[in-house]
Amino acid sequence: MVGQVPDKHDVPFRALFDASPTPLLVIAPPNWEIIAANEARLRVTGTALEDQIGKPLFDVFPDDPNDPEADGVRNLTASLERVVRTKSADVMKVQRYALRDANGQFVERWWTPVNTPVFDDEGAVEFIIHRVEDVTELMHMRGQAEARDQTAQDQQAIIERLRATEIALRESTERLFFFRELEERLFGAAAASDVMTVATEMLGRKLGASRCAYADVHGDSDRFWIRNDYNAPGMVTSAGAYSLDLFGPRAATDLRAGRALVVCDVAGELAPGAGREMFQSIGIDAIICCPLIKEGKLTAMMAVHQDRPRIWASEEITLVKEVAERCWAHVERVGAEARLRESEERLRLVVDNADVGFWDLDVVNNTLIWPPRTKAMFGISTDTPVTMQDFYDGLHFADREATAAAFAAATDPDKRALYDVEYRTIGKEDAVVRWVAAKGRGVFDPSGRCLRVAGTAIEITARRQAEEELRELNATLEARIAAALAEREEIQDALRQSQKMEAMGQLTGGVAHDFNNLLTPIVGSLDMLQRKGLGGEREQRMIAGAVQSAERARVLVQRLLAFARRQPLQLVPVDIAKLVTDMGALVSSTTGPQIRVSVETPKNLPLAKVDPNQLEMAILNLAVNARDAMPDGGTLRIQLVRRRLTPVIVPACGPGITSAFRWLIRVGAWTRPFSPVPWSRSSRPKVLGRERGLVCPWSMG
Repeated sequence: MVGQVPDKHDVPFRALFDASPTPLLVIAPPNWEIIAANEARLRVTGTALEDQIGKPLFDVFPDDPNDPEADGVRNLTASLERVVRTKSADVMKVQRYALRDANGQFVERWWTPVNTPVFDDEGAVEFIIHRVEDVTELMHMRGQAEARDQTAQDQQAIIERLRATEIALRESTERLFFFRELEERLFGAAAASDVMTVATEMLGRKLGASRCAYADVHGDSDRFWIRNDYNAPGMVTSAGAYSLDLFGPRAATDLRAGRALVVCDVAGELAPGAGREMFQSIGIDAIICCPLIKEGKLTAMMAVHQDRPRIWASEEITLVKEVAERCWAHVERVGAEARLRESEERLRLVVDNADVGFWDLDVVNNTLIWPPRTKAMFGISTDTPVTMQDFYDGLHFADREATAAAFAAATDPDKRALYDVEYRTIGKEDAVVRWVAAKGRGVFDPSGRCLRVAGTAIEITARRQAEEELRELNATLEARIAAALAEREEIQDALRQSQKMEAMGQLTGGVAHDFNNLLTPIVGSLDMLQRKGLGGEREQRMIAGAVQSAERARVLVQRLLAFARRQPLQLVPVDIAKLVTDMGALVSSTTGPQIRVSVETPKNLPLAKVDPNQLEMAILNLAVNARDAMPDGGTLRIQLVRRRLTPVIVPACGPGITSAFRWLIRVGAWTRPFSPVPWSRSSRPKVLGRERGLVCPWSMG
C-alpha cells in the first residue's frame, strides 16, 4: 500500500505496486525515509502502514539490541549507500535480520534483499526500491545442500520477478512522463491545428512510426481530409482529400462502427481490390487508425502509419487510442475557448456600443471585476485594480446608505432582491460627480449561499441633469410667464409710443404744409411792400418786424417738415451749440407758459459731423417726452456736456469708436414738488435711473 505523500513522490503505478506478491519498500535517501510499502511487505513483517510511512527505515526495523552479532542494519546501510554511489542495483547475500513479533519480542528472520535505484529527471537517485524475500523457512530446512540449492533457485526467481517488475515500472513511468508532457503541450495550444500538430508529432516519435496523421471526416462518413501530419525523415506527407471506401470494406466497416483499425501487414492481410492498393499508394504497410464517433457518425480519425510490416503490441494500440481521445478532448476545448472568446468579443462590442458597463463580484473570493467603461464611471484608470472598497469609497455620501442596503438585499438568501439603484459617484482620480444606474442579481448555491453578484451599470448624468433642469423650469414657470407678460406689455407700450410719435409726425407734417401754404403769400406780400418802400418810417419798421416774424415762421415750418420726414442720415459739419440754442427757442415756443426752457452750451466748440435734421428731431422728441412728464409745469433743461462714456455705453456707439470722450446732449425736466420720473429713450421709454425727480431721457448717436 502506498502512503499519502507529496505529489512529486506519489507513485503513479500504485495498483501494480500494491498487487506485487514480492514484499516491496520505497526508500528515499539520504535518511532512508520510508515512502511506500505494499501489501506483501506489510503481511510479511506484520506491521501497519501508518507505523512506517515518513519514518526512517531503521527506526521502524532496528537490530535486536540483545544480539551482539546482529549486523542487519550495518549490512543494509552499506548496500543502500552502494546503490546511491554506483547508481546500480545491489543484490545482497542472505541476511539475518530479526523482526519484532506481536508481543514486541525479536524473532530471528532470514531475508534475500535486493535494492534497485529509481532516478529523477537529472539522473540522481531519488528513490530505492527495497525488495526482499522471506527465506527463514529455507534456512531452517535440514540439509545445507538442499537449503543452498533452494535458496539459489528462490533468489533466481526473485531476481526474475524483480526484473519483470522493474521493466513494468520503467515502462509505466515512461508512459506517465509521456502523457504529462503531452498534456502540457496540448494545454499550451491555442488552435485546433496546433493540437493536432503536437499530438501527431509526439505520438509518431514515441512509437518510432513513419507517419502520424489526423483527419476530419465529412458528414457523409466517406470523404475525409488529412490537414497535417508528422513525417519521419524521408517520408512524404499524406495531406490531402480521400474517400474512405477506397481503403476497402474492412477499414470502412471498422471505422464507421467506432472500432480501431489495426493492420500489421497490408500486403498479407488485405486482398487485391480490398484496399491494399490505396494503402500502399501513400506508403502504408502497417496501420493503427482510431475513429471518433459523434451522434452516431464518423467525425474524425487519428492514424499511425508504418512503411513496413509491423507487429503492433497491445500497449502500442492502447497508447494510440489514449492519445487520440486526449487529442479530441483538447480540440473540443480549444473550439469551446474560441467560441467563448468570440462570444465575449460580441458581448464587449455590444456593451461598448451601447455605452453599458458591467460588473461581477465574486463574493466567495471577494474579487471585483470592472471593465474600463465601469471604471470610468468611478473616475478610475483602465489598468488600476479595484476592490469593493473602491466601490464604496467612490459613492456620494448621500447615496451610500441606500446603495449598501440594496446590495445587502440582493445578497440575502431570504430576499434575493433585484439590485436596482441610481447613485452618484465621485471620481477617484478626477473628482467628477456622475450619476450611475446599476442593476444586477445574486447567484446562489443550493444551500442558499450567495456565490456572486453580477449586473450592468449605465451613466445617466445627462439624463439626471435634464430632469433637474426640467424641475427647475417647472418651478420657475409662473415667474417666467409673468416676466414674459411684463416684457410683452413693455413692448406694447413701446409700440404705442412709436405709433404716437408716427401719428404726431404725420399731423405735424400736414399742419406745417398747410401753414407753409398760408405763409407763402404773406411772405411774398411783405417782400413786395418792403421793396416798394411804401409808408413812412413807422410803417417800414412794422413791415420789417412782420418780415422777421415771417422768417422765423418759415424756419419753424422747415423744422416741422424735417421732423415729419423719414430720410437716411446725411452727415455734414454742424455747429452743435448753435443748433441746440435754436432748438431751445423752438421748444420754448411750443411748451407753454408753465414750463421754462433753459439752454446751456459751452463756447467756441468745434464743428461736429451729424445729420442736423435727425439731431433736431431727437432733441424735439426728448423735449416732448420731458414736457409730458411735467403736467403741472417745471423747468426743461437742455445741456451740451463733454463726458467720459462708461464701458457699457462705448460699444453701443458703433464699430470703430475707441475714444471714451463724447459730446452728450442731455434733456432733463425738474418738477415741483420733486417726484421721481422715469428716464426714457427717444421712441422707446425705459427706466434707467432716478435723481430727485430729474427726468433724464437721452439719445445717443
